[in-house]
Amino acid sequence: MAETRDASADATAMVPVQEAHGPSTAQTYVVDTGVFVRWFLAQDGYEHAREIQKRFVLDEIALVTTDIARIELAHVLRNKGYVPRLLDRNSYVKAVRAIDDLGVEIRPTDAETLERAADWAVQLSLRFFDALFVDLAVQTGCPLLTSDIRLARAVTGYISTEVLRPS
Repeated sequence: MAETRDASADATAMVPVQEAHGPSTAQTYVVDTGVFVRWFLAQDGYEHAREIQKRFVLDEIALVTTDIARIELAHVLRNKGYVPRLLDRNSYVKAVRAIDDLGVEIRPTDAETLERAADWAVQLSLRFFDALFVDLAVQTGCPLLTSDIRLARAVTGYISTEVLRPS
């Protein structure tokens, strides 16, 4: 059963935007959109995703993502949260800012990144958005935290991954 929650309660109100996260010795994860979605929707793995969010807010870990995650998060939350009325309008509008408001490090997507991601997408038969996260994991040397077991299997031997534990 999906749960409705006020996005501002956990995401936007906890930490000021300008506060940096993750001490230099903290484990850093590249985070894909599926993890961020589970901060707001009770999809499989949501409990683990919310543990990750809590650990990030407590500076126990650091998170980095691609700028495209913000766009993909807004799209997915609209279709899977707002439209089926699992999120109200206010919660949805605030949730699309959560990545920024919590201070997750956001890496820009430039032409070279697009080219590398296209190569990963073709080489490993990945969705293009997934390939952007894979490329970021390769570039940073950080493990990819994902909710997608198929993605984790596809990139075995290329990058380290951690899949959200089932709820």
